[in-house]
Amino acid sequence: MGWWILGLVAVALTAGIIYAIWVARTNGKIPEDTRVAIREAKRLRSEWRRARKQHARDVEQARLHLQNLQDVKGRRLGAAGGITLYERWISTPQSSGSLIGVKATAADESSVTVSQRLTATRMVTLGVFSLAAPKKTEKVHGSAYIVIEGPEVSGVGVIEATSYNSTPGPAAFSFAAQVNNAARAAAANAPLLPRLIAKAKQDFAAAENDPKVIDAEIAYTKAVAALPREYRQKFGDVRLDAAASAPPRQQVSDKQRRIVTLGKENAARMESVLSAVKAVTQSEAAREGWLGDVDFSADIQQIADSFEKAHSLHELAKTLSSLEKPSAEDHRILAEATTTAADLERAAIERVDLIKKCAIEAQQIDKSFQTDREDARVAEQRAELHAKLAAMLYGIEATPDPTPTSSAVDAVMARVQAYREIKSQIQQAREKTTKVRCAKCKHTQQVPISANTFQCTNCNAKLKRAKSS
Repeated sequence: MGWWILGLVAVALTAGIIYAIWVARTNGKIPEDTRVAIREAKRLRSEWRRARKQHARDVEQARLHLQNLQDVKGRRLGAAGGITLYERWISTPQSSGSLIGVKATAADESSVTVSQRLTATRMVTLGVFSLAAPKKTEKVHGSAYIVIEGPEVSGVGVIEATSYNSTPGPAAFSFAAQVNNAARAAAANAPLLPRLIAKAKQDFAAAENDPKVIDAEIAYTKAVAALPREYRQKFGDVRLDAAASAPPRQQVSDKQRRIVTLGKENAARMESVLSAVKAVTQSEAAREGWLGDVDFSADIQQIADSFEKAHSLHELAKTLSSLEKPSAEDHRILAEATTTAADLERAAIERVDLIKKCAIEAQQIDKSFQTDREDARVAEQRAELHAKLAAMLYGIEATPDPTPTSSAVDAVMARVQAYREIKSQIQQAREKTTKVRCAKCKHTQQVPISANTFQCTNCNAKLKRAKSS
């Protein structure tokens, strides 16, 4: 037994000595500047990993904040006795509705009678609970009650005692106070909600487009790329094309931002029109000057603005329509918002379709160029063969007909004319108008759909056009 243990110790010592010699030789072969570069690459890798985790946390936090603002209920604040409290909503076992105008009261066994808290009118609103409510002269033991009353919701929650000596009353009174505080906050924040949503969208886009994580990855990539090839394998998580892939990553962030600010369908339309603009500007017809001015930046900006305004109107209208017991004013403003959003989207979609037609025409012009070149090549080859055959058959040098065909030129010019006609339609779309209302005198008038400011023709007030107009 002793010899066996000594043998294991000897093997371990031998392995340790061999490893120490290998490390010494290996370190001795690595130049000092390479060792410094490896340490720097490791440091930059740590910074990149920290930046990546922080970026993910920031984006998720901004996304949840925006989601809570856009949700009709808002963030969940708490629950007790079957009642769930949100920032702008409250749910009870009997009904649910907006938190604005809600008042909560609590009662427990310290009350003289339950009927002092629960009036006959409230008992009618409680439904099934009224069957289980105590008699007028009975004392309440081991339970506490939270009564919710508001314009859209009425209900009651029951907190049972968890043990014989426990008193749920303090929890009921505390939750009732929380409900009342949340109701006051919901009423105060309701007018600010559109502005808060717009700010949250900007914060979400800024969090997504934060360049810190990309800059950290590029710095790490450059440090690894500067190492000798045999040492790069130690950094398996590096992407040596990170610097080149930064623009596509930015494009992914832009796509996500457009989905948030424009909506999924309108974001897809923006992607298609951007692809169409790229196809036009990169076409041979544009490079050769056949298409004239191919700057669509003003159109793209107006399309994006129209889609963003329409999406904001849809979101606010959705929030308003989800409220219970809508008033006549609610129906009126919802109809106006829906009509305005539809007009904005229709005008933007028309311009998107026109730009996509421009891309199709540009592609057809390029095909005409390609066909023209192919026909010219075939004609030249045919003329050369005819000349050789004529020389062989008749012993004379035949000259090919120099008159070119005009069909290819006519096709190109027809495509150019079609392109210019579509561009004229786009110009006409830029001059379209939309109906706005003066905030001072309530006068309605037509203004250019792309105008951000306008002057009222009735009271001459100079006003800035809001996104909801």
